[in-house]
Amino acid sequence: MTSEAAAELAPGWRDLEREQILELRTTRRLLAPARLVESLFVDHPRRGEYEAWRELAERLP
Repeated sequence: MTSEAAAELAPGWRDLEREQILELRTTRRLLAPARLVESLFVDHPRRGEYEAWRELAERLP
C-alpha cells in the first residue's frame, strides 16, 4: 500500500473491512521501530518518504 492510498483510507478507517483495518494497523506497527533510529538517517535520500509515513501513522488505527 502506498502512503497516498493509506492517507485516503485513514479518515474513515472504522468503516473499512477488517482486512483493510488490519493492513493499516500493521503499517503503523511497522513504523514504530523506525522512530527509535530516525536520527540515524537524517540525510538519507528517502527521508521525505519516511516523514510522510510517520505523519500518517498518527492517523492510522
